[in-house]
Amino acid sequence: MRRSVLCTMSFLLLGSPALVLAQSGQSGGQWSSHTVSEETMQLADGRMVVMSHSAQATLADDKNHPLSDQRADCAGQFILSADGAFMSGSGTCFSRDSDGDGHSYWWVVDASETEDCPDLCGSFTYYGGYGKYAGMTGSGTWRRDALINGMGLGTWESSYAMP
Repeated sequence: MRRSVLCTMSFLLLGSPALVLAQSGQSGGQWSSHTVSEETMQLADGRMVVMSHSAQATLADDKNHPLSDQRADCAGQFILSADGAFMSGSGTCFSRDSDGDGHSYWWVVDASETEDCPDLCGSFTYYGGYGKYAGMTGSGTWRRDALINGMGLGTWESSYAMP
């Protein structure tokens, strides 16, 4: 009997690695970013392009979540009107954990300075990874609540799946 149970369990675990390794769910938490460098270029029509490099830290509300305690390097660009009003923004981030495994995601600004989004709000999509994040998929939303001396503070929510 014991051998039968062990064989059955071994078959289930070894025969179905997706059941053991697959992980998915919803997540949310806080992020902060600090501007490392920024360059502004004025276009011929008076608009400005701001190219930014920042360091970001991400925490999930659930500390056991696979995306908690991540550090990221981000690059992005923002377009401002001739009078300095925000027009658009997008970029990409490469995030990694303390084990050295990582993933990438692109982000875009979807709204700014509205009643529902007093500062900046946007969306993001995971698009690649390695180590435990290889094959990761998902997307979410982010919100910047404050920008203080080059440091952005905000929240995020996402769904994710890891094979």
